[in-house]
Amino acid sequence: MMVAPAVAPEAAAEPIDARAFAAMMRAFEPFEPAPRIAVAVSGGPDSLALTLLLDEWVRPRGGSVLALTVDHGLRPEAAAEAAWTGEVLAARGIEHAILRWQGPKPGNVRQQHAREERYLRLRERCAEDGILHLAIAHHREDRAETVLLRIGAGSQLDGVAGIAHEREMPELRLIRPLLDEPKARLLATLRARGLSWVDDPSNLNPDYARVRIRRALPLLSRQGLDVESINEFAGGIGRARQIIEAAQDALLARAVWLHPAGFATLDPVAFAGSPEPVSFGALSRVLLAVGGLVYPPRTARLERLHAALSEGLERGRTLGGCRIVPRKARWLVVHEAERVLSETLEPGANLVHDGRFELTLHVDAPRGLSLGSLGRDGWAELTASAPALKACPIPPPARPALAAIRDDDGVREVPSLGWMRPGVASAVASWTFAPRRALTGAGFTVALRQRHIISKGV
Repeated sequence: MMVAPAVAPEAAAEPIDARAFAAMMRAFEPFEPAPRIAVAVSGGPDSLALTLLLDEWVRPRGGSVLALTVDHGLRPEAAAEAAWTGEVLAARGIEHAILRWQGPKPGNVRQQHAREERYLRLRERCAEDGILHLAIAHHREDRAETVLLRIGAGSQLDGVAGIAHEREMPELRLIRPLLDEPKARLLATLRARGLSWVDDPSNLNPDYARVRIRRALPLLSRQGLDVESINEFAGGIGRARQIIEAAQDALLARAVWLHPAGFATLDPVAFAGSPEPVSFGALSRVLLAVGGLVYPPRTARLERLHAALSEGLERGRTLGGCRIVPRKARWLVVHEAERVLSETLEPGANLVHDGRFELTLHVDAPRGLSLGSLGRDGWAELTASAPALKACPIPPPARPALAAIRDDDGVREVPSLGWMRPGVASAVASWTFAPRRALTGAGFTVALRQRHIISKGV
């Protein structure tokens, strides 16, 4: 474990005091009386400074902070760092909990995998405790690095606008009070309190693109592309994104029908009559919702699909875990059944299946159940015993990807069809189609001197 000294070798920036932080928090008002706020804290300087500032802000308002550390179990020293963080916070009367990666890890865990798992654990704990606000310690340099990374990845407006100050999610909102502040002020805030912090060695590992970008920033600054100008650029892009998002929302509302079984039907005439940036972004959102993805497909691939659709879809295409097929003067977007991983179900478990379905298994459910796609073989099994299912309203291309529960005797239940195998007394789970990236939602935020303009996109 690397613990950085509290003494700065360089000239210190101005610490963030209570008055300055209160001004930052006003951008996120109103809060409920006696607000309860969770904060993601790793023990690093950014999140530790945010935790202390939040605690000092919320106590006079009768509220409290819950600091959450996610231990991915990927580094031997991570457990000791989490414990050290808890000790530092306990000394200041701040509640702290350590969350751990649940279930098997991918063979090659990348930063994206770890980030997705971290947010999942944080959101689950907030939901358990009824917490409506989750604070994240992103700062001005983080946003600049993210913008450059997304430009390099070929992102469109959604990505190049960078990090939002606030993001509404189904069960809570993410808030980033420090997004306009330089990292130097966060370090100064800890030094003013005589505190050290944990330095994660992965933040210095050039194998990661973000670290390479960070190292290149001083050179870019000498060419006039400094952190401040990158943030100003992101703000301008964000305001443009707001305008396009509003048009995308209108197109999605009149031209897309999203079925609770997890597929979508699109009106090609409405798409063809919309400006390219609008239809392009709307198509991306449909793929995210049906595919259960967090991030959209590569821009070049999405452009090829968009061009093919603009010219008239004559045969099926695949992208982002979806199949796009023409059907009765419409486009049908369905999930690829082959991409759905089977998983074991435990009685009483709550889980998100395939990034699309929220499922709660009843506590009295039998053991030995698994969840996966129905598949063509499963559909044949169902219709052999229940031929009337062939007339169900779910179109044939969407049927193989329907979620199905199996036991040792085969397919037991297909919730989207309301079907249970003869002899099964009752359903074992409750379901909701809730993709990780919905078609629309509370939107991207752009801060202008702590004043937020809220758009309507994801």
